[in-house]
Order: sequence, then C-alpha cells, then structure tokens
Amino acid sequence: MDLSSKPIFLPSIAVLLFFACSGFLVPHIEAASGYSNLVYNSCANQTLTDPIESYSQTLSSLLGILTAKSLHSSFFKGSVGDDHAAFFGLFQCRGDLSNANCYNCVSRLPALSKRLCGESLGARVQLSGCYIQYEADGVAENSEPELLYKLCSETEARGSGFEEMRTEAFAAVEMGVKSSGNNGFYQETSGEVNLMAQCQRDLDICECGECMTNAVQVAQEECKSSVSGQIYMGKCSLSYTFYPNGIPSTNSHHEKGTETSSAKMAAIAVGAAAALFFGLFFLKLIKSWVKKGDDGKHTLHSSLSLSLSPPFSIAFPCAATFLIQGVL
Repeated sequence: MDLSSKPIFLPSIAVLLFFACSGFLVPHIEAASGYSNLVYNSCANQTLTDPIESYSQTLSSLLGILTAKSLHSSFFKGSVGDDHAAFFGLFQCRGDLSNANCYNCVSRLPALSKRLCGESLGARVQLSGCYIQYEADGVAENSEPELLYKLCSETEARGSGFEEMRTEAFAAVEMGVKSSGNNGFYQETSGEVNLMAQCQRDLDICECGECMTNAVQVAQEECKSSVSGQIYMGKCSLSYTFYPNGIPSTNSHHEKGTETSSAKMAAIAVGAAAALFFGLFFLKLIKSWVKKGDDGKHTLHSSLSLSLSPPFSIAFPCAATFLIQGVL
C-alpha cells in the first residue's frame, strides 16, 4: 500500500490510541460502597399464581414508589392495589446515610428481591445500609419481637472486662434510642465497644425501647463472648464490635488518608507531565513524518526511520496512565 497517499493515517491512529489508553474513551466504574452489602433475606412461601399478572404489576408499582420515595426520605411505608390485588411495603435506611446514599441503597433492592425471592408474595431483603419489606394482602406477618437474623463472630474475647464493658454499652444503647433525636437511630462508643442501634421509624419511644431490650437479650444469650455481633429483630436492629486493643484512632485514619491523597496527587502530576511531554514531542514528530511537496501532495520524510517509533511513543503515555490508575 502506498503510504504517501494517506499520510495522516498513522498519526490519527496514534492520537486515538493515546486518548483511549489515557481514559478519555473508557468510562470510570466505581465500586459499590459498604452500605450495599447483603446481610440476609427471607421470602414468603406463597408465590404469584395470578394468570392476569395483576399481583406482579401491583408489586412492581409498589417497589417503584418505594424507590422514588428514598430520594427524599429515609423511611416510608404504604400500600398499592385494590380488593383483587394489593401489596403493603416499606423501606428504611440506616440513620447515618445521606439522601443520595439512601437512594443508591434502596434502588438496588427491587432487582435483588426479584432475584432472591422470585415470585414470592412477601419478602424482606436487608442490606448493611437499608432494607425493604413487602407482602401481599392476606399474607401472615411475623410477630414483631421475633428474631429475624443474627450473626456472631467466631472470635471470642479474652481476659476480663469484656462482659462489663458490653453490659454498660447495652445499657447506654437502650437509653440512647429512647432519647435519640434521629428517629430511633443511635451510634456510640462506650469504653472499647462500638455499637449501633436503630428502630423502625414508626415505633413510639416505648415500643422502640421494648424492641431494643429484646435485641440486647438475644445478643447476650446468642453471641455470648463473641467480639462482635449483629441482631435483627422484627422492628429494630443492634450491632456491636469489641476492640480489645482500643478503638482505632480517628487521627490515624486521617493521617493515612492524607498520605494516600499525597501519593495520588504525585502520581497525577507525574502522569500529567508525561502526557504533556508526549503531546509536544508527538506534534514535533508528526511534522518530521510529513512534509509538503512542491506538487501539493504529502510525502513521507526520511526521518520516519527515527529510532523512536510510533508504537513506542504510544506505549509511553499508556504506561504513565496505568501508573496513575494503579495508584488510584
């Protein structure tokens, strides 16, 4: 093939590859945050059997409403349907989540409940930052004090003092959820125990306190000496973690974050400088590749035989880009 007939072909490909490996043509995908981790799910035994799919359509409408409400609220309950097919449902987000994170968490639940529970007429799916619950009219609900799920660590506390500190922490949480201004959400560090508790938003103070008392009793009986535990009751939840070597310092996390940020900035600066050098060098190289002949046509210049070939000049910014992405 006569290269002189298409003198701009190689530079065009090189520019395209440069932008591709620099990340301009590749979308950035962020990993899901910790609040979206699946904790547990439960599904009703009854399944959808309606041939005209009225139950399925009604359920889809309910899940759409719950997802939309999570944009502006951390709790909502309601019902959709008529005498033939009706569903009741609710969602709640953890009390420390922002509206944006609440929505991101809840928006995962409809598809997840469909995958986990299929055509069940009732389900509850609990993520680490939110949960959704729904049931068709007539489906029996669980009794509220019932234990839905527990997770106790296999690691047990060694030495004395653990039982006393955890007992004090549990006493604090029972009082804290009653006096909390965050609608039943309470998070505190007591001694070397970090704990978090939350009641369903529609509970009054006495109901919340009673539910939390039951959760504390389950944690003491079921988790025993475990250094951490998660308890999910019908309308409240409780989790705790014991740090035998002391609660991690906030300052140490800040310093580590500062060091990481500095490393990222340094990598970005190096990559930017490399990209700038490549851009200037590449423009100069293009001029040396192609020159205008007297007859108005482009011809290849003899400097095309330079030891720095186009593939190497393309690989250079790619290497710099991968360096930045590896640090980030």
